[in-house]
Amino acid sequence: MRLGYLIAGEAFVEKVAQVKKVIDLRGDLLFEDALAALFEEGVIQRHIRKSLKLYQQRRDLFCELLEKELGTYVRFRKPDGGMAVWVQFDSKFKLSVIAARAGEMGLKMSDGTAYDPVADSLNGLRMGFASLNEKEMKKVMDILRKVLAQY
Repeated sequence: MRLGYLIAGEAFVEKVAQVKKVIDLRGDLLFEDALAALFEEGVIQRHIRKSLKLYQQRRDLFCELLEKELGTYVRFRKPDGGMAVWVQFDSKFKLSVIAARAGEMGLKMSDGTAYDPVADSLNGLRMGFASLNEKEMKKVMDILRKVLAQY
């Protein structure tokens, strides 16, 4: 947390910086106390439970939409955890072409080369769902379905 700036002569600023380093060796006690209080009061645990439930709901919806909208074009397994699904496209659809065409329709996505830089044989990518709401997920699936149907 930055509260402000120190404007002073160079020697004074250096001395203050040295003192700050000595103080910081022990950590930020105020922050640590506040964090400990959040744990003791159960705030962190409640947040984790709420977040986990939300991400599981998003994962389930994303996988449901993948199956419903793209099931004939892709293979995937619903992950036990994480915030993305590994999706492999049918070999008759080249992922680099899909990514380019989807980009023209407003969907920026990986062309898969980061996962298979040498052989171009995986034809798959990680599709993240954690940051997407239902409307955004449906838009992604709609664009991909249109791209694949026009392939």
